[in-house]
Amino acid sequence: MLDSFYRYDLVHRSKARDFNPAIHCRVYRFKTPSGRRYYVELDFLPENFCVIKFYPIDRKRARNRYQCILNDGFALGVIGTCIKILLDYIHENPRTSFGFMGVPKSKHANDKFSVGDFDNTSRYKIYLHAVVNRLGSKTFLFEKDERISSFCAINRAQDSKELRAVIKNAFEFMITDLNASVNFTNLQT
Repeated sequence: MLDSFYRYDLVHRSKARDFNPAIHCRVYRFKTPSGRRYYVELDFLPENFCVIKFYPIDRKRARNRYQCILNDGFALGVIGTCIKILLDYIHENPRTSFGFMGVPKSKHANDKFSVGDFDNTSRYKIYLHAVVNRLGSKTFLFEKDERISSFCAINRAQDSKELRAVIKNAFEFMITDLNASVNFTNLQT
C-alpha cells in the first residue's frame, strides 16, 4: 500500500522550534511529481523518542500547517515518504521509539478543535497500518489512543517508566487545547 516514496534530502538539524518538549529536530524535504514540496520533521525528545510531522512547504508559516489535507492524489506517496524517512532513521539508530498523531482536516483558522475532531482520523489509520505492517512486533510494542488519533512504537530494548513518561508528556503537550488526557492501550498485532 505505501511502498512508493519520493527521493528526499536532509535539510538541517537544529534545536526544536515549536514543539517545546523536544530537544532537537531534523528537517527533511521532498517533492511530489506535481512539484509540490514538503517538509518532514523528526522532533527528538529524551529517552530516544521522536515524533514525526509533515506539511507542504508553502504552508510553512501557517499555524495549522500540520492539518493540511490537499486531496491532490499524492497522499500515499507523501505518507510513504514520511514512513521511509522514519525507517531509514531507525535503521541508523535502532534503539529509537517514535510516535505520531493523525491530525484532522483543518477547520477555519480561528476554530478550535474538540476531542471528537481527532477521533480515529484517516491519516491516523493510514500511518497505523503502514507502520505496523512494515515494522512488526518483534522489535516494537505498539500502543494507540484512537480518541486522539495517536500511536507510538516503543522499542522493546528501551521500554521504561521514563520513556513512557516522555511519551505521555509529549502527546499531552500536542493536545493541550483539547482538555483531554492521553490513554494509550496495547495494540494487538
